[in-house]
Amino acid sequence: MSADNPIESDPDNLTERLRAATELLEQIAADRTLLSAVAGEERSRLVQAAGQVYCPTPAERRRLVKANKRVRKNTKKAADDSVLDETGIRKLRRQRVKGSKGAVLVIDN
Repeated sequence: MSADNPIESDPDNLTERLRAATELLEQIAADRTLLSAVAGEERSRLVQAAGQVYCPTPAERRRLVKANKRVRKNTKKAADDSVLDETGIRKLRRQRVKGSKGAVLVIDN
């Protein structure tokens, strides 16, 4: 999907559409005779799309698992960093260091 896709740009709209799609699929699951009113091509597209969502290809599944893992890892790191940023040593590192006026830093190679 591209960046100009309205599904990606409006998460609220996506949530509403997902709820509507979920309700429709639940109604169809409860009464499969609802599919008899739909043309064969549309019915097969629906069933194939639902199947791909339920059981994606191995490559798509790996991509999704990695993306979810990355999100969890970044969230955990951000939470840890926010706690650690308030610890004493990190506060001290952000403060200005006061030194003597005549001190010279010597670096040995």
